[in-house]
Amino acid sequence: MKNENQMKYFVYMRKSTEAEDRQILSIQSQRDEMMKIIKDDKLSIVDFIDESYSAKKPGRAKFNEMIRRIENGEANAILSWNPNRLSRNSVDTGIIIYLLDQKKLIEVKTPTQIFKDTPNDKFLLNLFCSQAKLENDNKSVDVIRGMNKKAKNGWFPGQARPGYYNDKYGEKGEKEILPDQIRFPLIKKAFKTILSRTHSPAQVLEMLNNDWGYTSAKRKRLGGKPMRKSQFYKMLSDPFYYGYFKFGGEIYKGKHEAMISKEEHENIQSLLGRNQSSPNGASYNDVFYRTFTCGECGGQICPDVKIQTICSHCKTKFASRNRDVCPNCKTKIFDMVNPKQLRYVYYTCKGNKNPNCSQKRGVNEESVLSQLKEELKKIRISEKMTKWFVAQLSKINNKEVKDQVNIGEALREKLNDTKKTKQNLIKLKISPNNMNGEIMSDDEFVEQKNIVDKEITDLMTKIHRAEEKSKLWTELAIDTFNFACYASYHFDTGDYETKKNILTGFGSNIEILDGKVNVILPKHLEIIKRVNNLIITKKEIIEPKEFVLHKRKTGSLEPVSPTWHGM
Repeated sequence: MKNENQMKYFVYMRKSTEAEDRQILSIQSQRDEMMKIIKDDKLSIVDFIDESYSAKKPGRAKFNEMIRRIENGEANAILSWNPNRLSRNSVDTGIIIYLLDQKKLIEVKTPTQIFKDTPNDKFLLNLFCSQAKLENDNKSVDVIRGMNKKAKNGWFPGQARPGYYNDKYGEKGEKEILPDQIRFPLIKKAFKTILSRTHSPAQVLEMLNNDWGYTSAKRKRLGGKPMRKSQFYKMLSDPFYYGYFKFGGEIYKGKHEAMISKEEHENIQSLLGRNQSSPNGASYNDVFYRTFTCGECGGQICPDVKIQTICSHCKTKFASRNRDVCPNCKTKIFDMVNPKQLRYVYYTCKGNKNPNCSQKRGVNEESVLSQLKEELKKIRISEKMTKWFVAQLSKINNKEVKDQVNIGEALREKLNDTKKTKQNLIKLKISPNNMNGEIMSDDEFVEQKNIVDKEITDLMTKIHRAEEKSKLWTELAIDTFNFACYASYHFDTGDYETKKNILTGFGSNIEILDGKVNVILPKHLEIIKRVNNLIITKKEIIEPKEFVLHKRKTGSLEPVSPTWHGM
């Protein structure tokens, strides 16, 4: 093996522009640290290589060039501030280890440690780089979890749409999306102008950029530009502008200020001639897509939207979903003065499972929603009874939740102690006193580390279970009572998103056959429905015509007499 004087070093410094490295020393700071080592140890330096690029994935240009130069024999050692500067992914880590195996790389040097071509050193180098990868993976999971939580709280977890801006000063996870006081009114005016039918969308875009002076928000390298055509038409079909947004395949109701109403959004889609029954379409009833199944063949029942326009010039009524002019007088829809538009929605079997299915005749949406409303009434529980049951169940649940919180705290304390044990184990292994494995051999280290890792995994599983148990059957029962009490009202008064959410909890399977809706209820709701039917059947028996007892004596019985409270 070559001696110290024959070592030729590449000094590799890396600073990522991504969040994972924002707390890492800057490249200049790394260079300063390296210069001290070079001066003290009198190292022979071939080149200084610095790079501003994430090491989470392979593909760093300067790193790959350094590896190529090492393979060609220009240098045989690397000096870096920390192993995670060299690699945070398994591919690049493997390349460095392989160069050590081939003797093309003699050592990897850091301010605190030297890694040579020994099983112990290569194992530790791989371990440190793997720990850096684990940190990245955990951060990715945490980021996704945080974004999902933010979406559920009603805030879009991403760059704000044109006309809005992201609040930089809010609390983490609760940063709002606010109207841009300059651009919000301009884009809103563009929507309203299209709805007025005085100008085509292309004309409105031209006015937005040229006459009204719209430019995108200015940032360091981007912004200050007029709106692009593709961006404009994408904006016209974006549910964000009427108060909703899509994230992770789900649709959420946003807390941001809506620019237009849902009805105005649908009118714009109609003017654009878009097929709104498509699941990838702009909106109208895509929330009910794949909600119903055919009672005959088990295929998909999908919404089919029929749009008709009555020409304001010649009064001709024509299908306008895929045309933009009157077939009689050839007047463009955009040139008509307040033409009347009619929209009809039918649910039909698409025949995807049986092309010969007889259920291809559409069922009017009003009939479907009316039948679903009647089904919801069959599981309704009175508000007074619901409040009484919730109060009783909450008492039971509070004690159990408190117990689970105490268990969780004890488990977390034990988890922290176990993590410290792992850190001490690593420190002992890399200690200068253990260079030859006198205190702990490689096999002993691996064996004890595996035991500690398993204990950490088991504790994390137990903590998760304790958190899950905090939502006991009592809370599920409370959810059931609240659903049964209020679902019918919110289905009747809510928008399509609300209706879809209610149907998700209402039935595991909703079939349509011969124009009739059949809901296969989950077990807990089926029980409520049976009890309600029994009460209606026996109502004459259990409900006295006159209450002659004193209220003070009968008050405790009121909550368990559902028919007394208007079920």
